[in-house]
Amino acid sequence: MIRILIFSVITFYCNVIIANPTTKELRKAFHESVLRSDKLPYFLNSVNALKNPSPIEKAYIGASEALRARESWNPIDKLVYIHNYRKYLEEAVKSDQENLEIRFLRFSIEYNMPELIRSKKTIDEDKLIILSRLTQMDSFEIDKSMVNYILVFFEDTKSCSQSEINLLREKLRG
Repeated sequence: MIRILIFSVITFYCNVIIANPTTKELRKAFHESVLRSDKLPYFLNSVNALKNPSPIEKAYIGASEALRARESWNPIDKLVYIHNYRKYLEEAVKSDQENLEIRFLRFSIEYNMPELIRSKKTIDEDKLIILSRLTQMDSFEIDKSMVNYILVFFEDTKSCSQSEINLLREKLRG
């Protein structure tokens, strides 16, 4: 009887945590899923639990579709997931065009797609907006750790020039 009660309590709390993920929890679950595919089911459960998602939550729903495409072996499923990813990210961008996190999510996912299906137009557009927003801000609207993550991504992928990275580093220090 006690085992059943303990199991019920644990199940209830796990469902509450998954039922109402915060943006911070979604961000963490996404990053863990990018690095370790065994973490993807938790991330998928988190985004599937979202009701009336905000633009940033839609972006993470789209990101989950991109990760599903990465993990799928079926080419048709991959195309469906990529289509869904783009639909959600496009909705998120249209709803909140200046959101750096949404733009960076789309930029980083597109950048990592095979060249054949990569959207150069959105990569260029997002990079321009990300750099513009980061260099024009007096104080960062998003977490400094997120800005640092963006910088590391730009450096590691060489998707920005060294002068652009230096400018962003100066801004980060300021």
